[in-house]
Amino acid sequence: MRRVKISFQYDGSFFCGFQKQKTAVTIQCVLEQAISKIVGHSVCVHASGRTDSGVHAVCQVAHFDIQNTNITEDNIVRGVNTVLPHYIRIMDVEFVSGSFHAQKSVKQKTYQYWCYISKTENPLLFKRALHLNKLPNLDKIREQINHVVGLHDFSSFCAANSGRTNFVREVFDLKIDQKNIFENQFLIFTITGNGFLYKMVRNLVGTLLEIGYGKNFNIDEILKKRDRRFAGKTVPAHGLYLTSVKY
Repeated sequence: MRRVKISFQYDGSFFCGFQKQKTAVTIQCVLEQAISKIVGHSVCVHASGRTDSGVHAVCQVAHFDIQNTNITEDNIVRGVNTVLPHYIRIMDVEFVSGSFHAQKSVKQKTYQYWCYISKTENPLLFKRALHLNKLPNLDKIREQINHVVGLHDFSSFCAANSGRTNFVREVFDLKIDQKNIFENQFLIFTITGNGFLYKMVRNLVGTLLEIGYGKNFNIDEILKKRDRRFAGKTVPAHGLYLTSVKY
């Protein structure tokens, strides 16, 4: 038996999230079917974390175990990618120690949330980034960002139906950048932490955007409330990208 670590990318628009479901097409389901076909037996894919329906991944990581010890890393990449639909691709394969666990071994993750500013929606960015009609006040947003960084109870930024009992997470860095790409002005939120709660990133971005548009929110006070009702709106999933997982 060998343990295989994979890095892969996907367009979340075509899936109902990562986790396998009985009545919906998910990334886990599609991956397991494709890998099983190539290695010759059923596999169970364990990812670094579950992404929601519509969320994309530039770098997602997972592991699975195989019985075939003769198959090479290159065979897995080439073979599985020929079976997968074009909106999901394995980028790298590595044989690892049996002690490696794609979720439990994670040290930090980075997500990005992409927005663009335009008077009208750009059809090329449909399901790729959040459309904003005007630029928010970035100075006000940056004033509040420092309150997010650090070890906190993020109950106020976790979806109410998460089922979690531990809401403490550490955010190592959070920044917002401006970029002009193909004549479009983008705002990119980049957040790195040791882990994230259900919809935590989308709730943080939604709150920060409301601050930028004049809402009288104070992140420090919201954190102390430990109540989702005191934070801002949840931004749509299609602007969110998992960009890095480190072990």
